[in-house]
Amino acid sequence: MDMFGMMNDMIGNMEHMTNGANCQTFTSSTVISYSNLGDGPKVYQETSEMRSAPGGIRETRRTVRDSDSGLEQMSIGHHIRDRAHIMQRSRNHRTGDQEERQDYINMDESECWPRPPPQQTQKPLPPFFPS
Repeated sequence: MDMFGMMNDMIGNMEHMTNGANCQTFTSSTVISYSNLGDGPKVYQETSEMRSAPGGIRETRRTVRDSDSGLEQMSIGHHIRDRAHIMQRSRNHRTGDQEERQDYINMDESECWPRPPPQQTQKPLPPFFPS
């Protein structure tokens, strides 16, 4: 009984299934590191998730939190085949820096989903003053 051969067959079967037209998948990974060596506890945490559906539809999420550098970062990506919209926010608690970025792959901002609400074309209502 060859255990490595059986494992390779199982992995091959899983890869074949995920390439099918009617397959939905979810993968998740989390890494947490903790140390407490004299100058206070230090925690590093990173998570990564991916959901996929038939038709080349994918959603990706990634978060990072590092207490040593003060960095917190989050990104969410929406993908349809070769097109993608990826939003990323980061904040550093030590320096106070904040950043927000949006990347468009094989598309421009006007094609992005979900579409922003249309601009308001009506005049605003006057304030209500009860008598």
